[in-house]
Amino acid sequence: MNPFQKYLDMEPILPAPAGGGGRCPSYRSRLHCALTTLRRLFLVQDTKESLKFLLLSTSSHMLALCVNGLTLLLLVVIGVFTFPVMYKHNQALVDRYVSMVTSRVAAFRAK
Repeated sequence: MNPFQKYLDMEPILPAPAGGGGRCPSYRSRLHCALTTLRRLFLVQDTKESLKFLLLSTSSHMLALCVNGLTLLLLVVIGVFTFPVMYKHNQALVDRYVSMVTSRVAAFRAK
């Protein structure tokens, strides 16, 4: 027996619309269908469907991690080719700021 069976047997209760009109019944039926499906997947009414949902969720998470990693890789490649050119054009300014930061770090470490 499923430990969540009492929750699976319950019907989702949606409040009645305040205006009582228009296209609300179609939205309510779609929301009811979505809630019923999510309840069935999360509370493991059918193990095969829940495992498919878990696999899909995990795959989309891994894809998001990979895309984020590819974005970082793209930024590194752009930086490798951009920073030397920027340093060449602004060498005096960059060297001055680097020496200022180095002296402040040395002064902080001396304390």
